[in-house]
Amino acid sequence: MGRSSDARALAGRYAVSQASIPRVARSTGEIQGTATNCESREERSMESSVPVLAGAISTAIFVFSALPMLLKAFHTKDLRSYSLGNILFTNVGNVVHSIYVFSLPPGPIWVLHSFYLVTTALMLVWYVRYQWRPGGRSDRPAEQG
Repeated sequence: MGRSSDARALAGRYAVSQASIPRVARSTGEIQGTATNCESREERSMESSVPVLAGAISTAIFVFSALPMLLKAFHTKDLRSYSLGNILFTNVGNVVHSIYVFSLPPGPIWVLHSFYLVTTALMLVWYVRYQWRPGGRSDRPAEQG
Protein backbone atom coordinates (compact mmCIF):
# COMPACT_ATOMS: atom_id res chain seq x y z
CA MET A 1 0.00 0.00 0.00
CA GLY A 2 1.53 3.39 -1.01
CA ARG A 3 1.77 6.59 1.02
CA SER A 4 -1.12 8.30 -0.75
CA SER A 5 -3.43 5.31 -0.28
CA ASP A 6 -2.43 5.19 3.44
CA ALA A 7 -3.40 8.85 3.75
CA ARG A 8 -6.73 8.27 2.00
CA ALA A 9 -7.47 5.31 4.27
CA LEU A 10 -6.73 7.36 7.39
CA ALA A 11 -8.76 10.30 6.09
CA GLY A 12 -11.74 8.06 5.43
CA ARG A 13 -11.47 6.22 8.73
CA TYR A 14 -11.24 9.34 10.91
CA ALA A 15 -13.45 11.65 8.82
CA VAL A 16 -10.78 14.27 8.25
CA SER A 17 -9.65 15.79 5.03
CA GLN A 18 -6.60 14.29 3.39
CA ALA A 19 -4.96 17.73 3.51
CA SER A 20 -4.88 17.53 7.32
CA ILE A 21 -2.70 14.39 7.35
CA PRO A 22 1.01 15.23 7.35
CA ARG A 23 3.18 14.12 4.47
CA VAL A 24 6.60 12.76 5.36
CA ALA A 25 9.42 13.88 3.11
CA ARG A 26 11.29 10.81 1.89
CA SER A 27 14.77 12.36 1.90
CA THR A 28 14.74 14.17 5.23
CA GLY A 29 12.04 12.38 7.20
CA GLU A 30 10.52 15.69 8.29
CA ILE A 31 6.79 16.22 8.53
CA GLN A 32 5.20 18.63 6.09
CA GLY A 33 1.66 19.97 5.80
CA THR A 34 0.59 19.55 9.41
CA ALA A 35 -2.15 22.20 9.40
CA THR A 36 -5.55 20.69 10.08
CA ASN A 37 -8.86 21.72 8.61
CA CYS A 38 -10.82 20.15 11.47
CA GLU A 39 -10.66 22.93 14.08
CA SER A 40 -12.60 26.14 14.01
CA ARG A 41 -11.12 29.44 15.17
CA GLU A 42 -13.26 29.29 18.29
CA GLU A 43 -11.89 25.87 19.23
CA ARG A 44 -8.30 27.04 18.78
CA SER A 45 -9.07 30.21 20.77
CA MET A 46 -10.56 28.20 23.63
CA GLU A 47 -7.61 25.82 23.64
CA SER A 48 -5.14 28.70 23.88
CA SER A 49 -7.11 30.71 26.45
CA VAL A 50 -7.33 27.88 29.02
CA PRO A 51 -3.53 27.58 29.42
CA VAL A 52 -3.17 31.37 29.54
CA LEU A 53 -5.86 31.56 32.24
CA ALA A 54 -4.16 28.77 34.21
CA GLY A 55 -0.85 30.62 33.87
CA ALA A 56 -2.38 33.87 35.11
CA ILE A 57 -4.00 32.14 38.10
CA SER A 58 -0.81 30.26 39.05
CA THR A 59 1.21 33.47 38.70
CA ALA A 60 -1.11 35.23 41.14
CA ILE A 61 -0.86 32.30 43.58
CA PHE A 62 2.96 32.30 43.46
CA VAL A 63 3.11 36.08 43.90
CA PHE A 64 0.76 36.06 46.89
CA SER A 65 2.59 33.10 48.45
CA ALA A 66 5.91 34.97 48.35
CA LEU A 67 4.62 38.29 49.71
CA PRO A 68 4.60 37.26 53.42
CA MET A 69 8.27 36.22 53.17
CA LEU A 70 9.21 39.50 51.51
CA LEU A 71 7.25 41.63 53.95
CA LYS A 72 8.71 39.82 56.95
CA ALA A 73 12.26 40.17 55.61
CA PHE A 74 11.68 43.85 54.86
CA HIS A 75 10.15 44.70 58.24
CA THR A 76 12.41 42.62 60.52
CA LYS A 77 15.66 42.87 58.52
CA ASP A 78 16.37 39.41 59.95
CA LEU A 79 17.49 37.03 57.24
CA ARG A 80 19.43 34.58 59.42
CA SER A 81 17.20 31.71 58.34
CA TYR A 82 18.24 32.20 54.70
CA SER A 83 21.36 30.77 53.12
CA LEU A 84 23.57 33.15 51.16
CA GLY A 85 24.53 30.27 48.85
CA ASN A 86 20.90 29.52 48.09
CA ILE A 87 20.10 33.18 47.41
CA LEU A 88 23.16 33.53 45.14
CA PHE A 89 22.43 30.38 43.14
CA THR A 90 18.76 31.32 42.84
CA ASN A 91 19.74 34.68 41.36
CA VAL A 92 22.20 33.10 38.91
CA GLY A 93 19.64 30.48 37.90
CA ASN A 94 16.97 33.13 37.35
CA VAL A 95 19.28 35.21 35.15
CA VAL A 96 20.20 32.18 33.02
CA HIS A 97 16.57 31.02 32.88
CA SER A 98 15.62 34.50 31.60
CA ILE A 99 17.23 33.64 28.27
CA TYR A 100 14.62 30.93 27.82
CA VAL A 101 11.62 32.69 29.35
CA PHE A 102 11.98 35.92 27.41
CA SER A 103 12.36 34.00 24.15
CA LEU A 104 8.75 32.84 24.63
CA PRO A 105 5.79 34.95 23.52
CA PRO A 106 4.71 37.46 26.17
CA GLY A 107 2.30 36.00 28.70
CA PRO A 108 1.88 35.11 32.36
CA ILE A 109 5.26 33.37 32.44
CA TRP A 110 6.95 36.73 31.75
CA VAL A 111 5.14 38.29 34.72
CA LEU A 112 5.97 35.37 37.00
CA HIS A 113 9.62 35.22 36.00
CA SER A 114 10.00 39.00 36.31
CA PHE A 115 8.56 38.73 39.80
CA TYR A 116 11.08 36.00 40.65
CA LEU A 117 13.93 38.11 39.27
CA VAL A 118 12.93 41.10 41.39
CA THR A 119 12.22 39.16 44.59
CA THR A 120 15.41 37.10 44.53
CA ALA A 121 17.44 40.21 43.76
CA LEU A 122 15.77 42.00 46.70
CA MET A 123 16.50 39.09 49.00
CA LEU A 124 20.16 39.17 47.93
CA VAL A 125 20.43 42.93 48.48
CA TRP A 126 18.73 42.68 51.86
CA TYR A 127 20.88 39.71 52.89
CA VAL A 128 24.09 41.53 52.03
CA ARG A 129 22.90 44.77 53.60
CA TYR A 130 21.37 43.45 56.82
CA GLN A 131 22.76 39.99 57.47
CA TRP A 132 26.11 39.34 55.88
CA ARG A 133 29.17 40.54 57.75
CA PRO A 134 32.85 39.98 56.97
CA GLY A 135 33.95 36.81 58.71
CA GLY A 136 30.52 35.24 58.23
CA ARG A 137 29.09 36.40 61.57
CA SER A 138 26.14 38.62 62.25
CA ASP A 139 26.34 41.50 64.74
CA ARG A 140 22.99 40.46 66.14
CA PRO A 141 22.98 37.91 68.91
CA ALA A 142 20.99 34.78 68.23
CA GLU A 143 17.51 34.83 69.77
CA GLN A 144 17.02 32.43 72.63
CA GLY A 145 13.73 30.56 72.36
